[in-house]
Amino acid sequence: MTVERSPRSWRARLWQMERPSAGLVALGVLMPLLAMMQPAQPIRTLAAASMVMVLPGAAVVRLVRLRDPLLVLVAVPSTSLALTVLMSTGLMYVGIWTWQLTLALLGVATVAAATGVFRSRA
Repeated sequence: MTVERSPRSWRARLWQMERPSAGLVALGVLMPLLAMMQPAQPIRTLAAASMVMVLPGAAVVRLVRLRDPLLVLVAVPSTSLALTVLMSTGLMYVGIWTWQLTLALLGVATVAAATGVFRSRA
């Protein structure tokens, strides 16, 4: 016996499930651009800090699908900082380091990890 589901309920469930991924993609594109536009100091600091300390780690930790909230709370900033250090060190080694390029690459890493979650669940 097969149960048919309406396309509307399937789409609604998919939209509800993937809203965090869509948010990470939007923030992964918006925050580096906001930090590079040189806005007022508190806004630029918040944009850069979110890119360095939260967004890449949040996208990568979603790929791992950790269930323990305390583990997620520890893994997000540590993963973000590790990605920041790896990218900055690699760019310095090559000789092309700038903070703008580092933020842009962190944005690309965030979008790539968030869309990886989208593809694996769809």
